[in-house]
Amino acid sequence: MKKNMTLLVFAICCLLPIVPVISILSSRYLFVFSFLLCVCAGLSLQHIAEWSWIKPYRNIVVSCIGITLILINSFSVQNIISNSWTVWDRMKAEGNFLLHHHDSDIMLLTEFGHCYEAFYELRKEMLRLPPGPTYCRGGDEICTYLHPNKKLYKYNGEQFILYDKTLADKSNPEEWGQKKELSVDISYKNEFAEWQFGPYSQGTYMLFAKIEELGNLPFLPVQRRGKTKYNLDMKKVFFIVKYQASEGWETYSPRLKFDMDDSKMEGRIRWSRTDNK
Repeated sequence: MKKNMTLLVFAICCLLPIVPVISILSSRYLFVFSFLLCVCAGLSLQHIAEWSWIKPYRNIVVSCIGITLILINSFSVQNIISNSWTVWDRMKAEGNFLLHHHDSDIMLLTEFGHCYEAFYELRKEMLRLPPGPTYCRGGDEICTYLHPNKKLYKYNGEQFILYDKTLADKSNPEEWGQKKELSVDISYKNEFAEWQFGPYSQGTYMLFAKIEELGNLPFLPVQRRGKTKYNLDMKKVFFIVKYQASEGWETYSPRLKFDMDDSKMEGRIRWSRTDNK
């Protein structure tokens, strides 16, 4: 009994620290924790079955709890599978679009794209076809801004439709949101990029990067302050910073590039805007 309770407490202590981030972890990283959860559930059922007042109804109670746990997990797994099929169907449709269309002036607006480069090689090496459509991810405004001369298409779940550029046809990224106060300070030195955004301590800062070696990196949430290592030619990189307030409004920086010192391979971006009321 004491040993079982010790194992139960140990399992709970292992699971509690990941509760705040469990929604953003990939499922394959949760195997150990899922195993501990199953052990915890088994020990709990055993412990419940040993309660004296429940012995006359032990089989019924334990069976009901066990079946309930199985049903909850089954519905959860079914929901994940259903959502995955929706994503897979969308990726299949977009892949066929990139593979079988022959107009190189077409560009696909997509949320995915991590494996779409393979279609270029398939067209060239396997199908012996000329260059076809390309794709852009990062947001409708970004793609319209980067590729003003392309015919942009989006998949609405049933068919591909021509995107109306007038919805996002603004030459300056600052026009994509409200012109609120915003500051950006990014430095690059010894292959390390360090940044600080402001002035807001709450809300979400997001960063878009156009990098020649990697393509478009869509708006991704970043900490207000941070540091990371990048071995890139920063002269060919530009950034756009987006701030999303908890109240729902958004504000954007203009296109920002490093002021580089070629002799030292160092650079810095310093930009700010006051609140335009």
